[in-house]
Amino acid sequence: MFYVLEFMKLLFVNLPPWSVESPPIIVSYLDAIVSKDKTIKSEIYDLNLELFLLSEEETKTIWKKQKCKYWEKEVFDHPKLSELLKILISKKADIVCFVGTMFSISLLNKISYELKKQNQSIKILIGGKIAKEEYSNKIEKSLIDFIIYGEAENILIDVIKGNFKSNKLNVVQENNLITFSTKVSPSLKNINFPNYEKFRLEKYEDQKRLPIFFSRGCKKNCAFCSDKKEYNLFKIRDPKNVVDEIINNYIKYERTDYHVCDLIINGDMSFLERFLDLLNKKNIKISWAGQATIRKEMTLDLLKKLRMSGCHNIAYGVESFSDNVLKHMDKDYSSSEAITVIKNTKFAGINVGINLLVGFPGEKKEDIDITIDLLEKYSMFIDQVNSINIFSIQVGCFVSKYPDKFDIKFQKNLDWTAKYSNNKESRVKRLNKLVNVCKKNGLIPEWV
Repeated sequence: MFYVLEFMKLLFVNLPPWSVESPPIIVSYLDAIVSKDKTIKSEIYDLNLELFLLSEEETKTIWKKQKCKYWEKEVFDHPKLSELLKILISKKADIVCFVGTMFSISLLNKISYELKKQNQSIKILIGGKIAKEEYSNKIEKSLIDFIIYGEAENILIDVIKGNFKSNKLNVVQENNLITFSTKVSPSLKNINFPNYEKFRLEKYEDQKRLPIFFSRGCKKNCAFCSDKKEYNLFKIRDPKNVVDEIINNYIKYERTDYHVCDLIINGDMSFLERFLDLLNKKNIKISWAGQATIRKEMTLDLLKKLRMSGCHNIAYGVESFSDNVLKHMDKDYSSSEAITVIKNTKFAGINVGINLLVGFPGEKKEDIDITIDLLEKYSMFIDQVNSINIFSIQVGCFVSKYPDKFDIKFQKNLDWTAKYSNNKESRVKRLNKLVNVCKKNGLIPEWV
């Protein structure tokens, strides 16, 4: 439409905050898609990594802690930020595609302003987790040309090339801003493998690890979760496609460790079984880890196959050992089933991590005591408590849509209360009580 160039120069920019252990997964796969089109010349600039590398040791610790205030305000005082912005501007891209999180928005606004100040004709596109409608009031829309909501694999090239009449696109224009979403959810069966040669691989902290994914979305309906709403369907890759990617990365980059970025690795048990069979037949020595849900099909025999494939750590979203709380959360397992899976995972030789959540509506004081009792009783089967969080009502989760079902009363300060003395003060007390018990049993939570 507005493009008359021989080729389009596209720059992917990964905004902080993000992990610096390995390359960002979203950019990796999206670049693999646009690289198929010979009229698009793509480049990747991991601003998150570059800023990290130029930071003092004290500042580097921020990347490993959830210091939201830093990313919203203090990052602008980083002594090397202006230097990196000049490098970014010097790339002379026609389109800059930013990916990031909600904590990247302040930096997005600043960089977009600087880019537009230098070149009014440059087009700015945002996607990924930063492109959520609930964050839109924080984004300086006058500086943004395009937003892709949701999945982008099958529409990204059309958006970049200005083919806005494509029958794959839902298009909404508001002043200078055009937003897009896909009409047809893209297949993930056989996706292109990322080309990591565009990254400075030698600069990431873990020189063996790469990100990978098996599936997108989730089949579960946990009442507290807002992640599921990002995708309409639960979709899986072809297991052979995943194994081929692992082999490709082993040959090209000598990478042998993987973090599986799925919400749950066991959303489809038939996929998991076939993936394990294929991978184990290849006799390739790798290690990998991911998150999973509690389910009866996670038998000792299956867990042994997981261990044989190189799986060394599984983090289970247990949330609570109280059946009352699990029922209110709409979990489809009992505490006894959770304990069985945890024990079998440990018996199989796989490290066990768990996530815990306190203050969910319907939780009583005795429910915390039940969780504490069982946590102490079976602590020898748990290697780490990854996180203990106070429940917060996230936009899009079931609780946020139907607060009356949970007897939630909102306060003037946007806080909330529920039955059984569930208020901010009691939630903090329950959190501290659970944290202290974890520490007593050598399970110091990584995130609180």
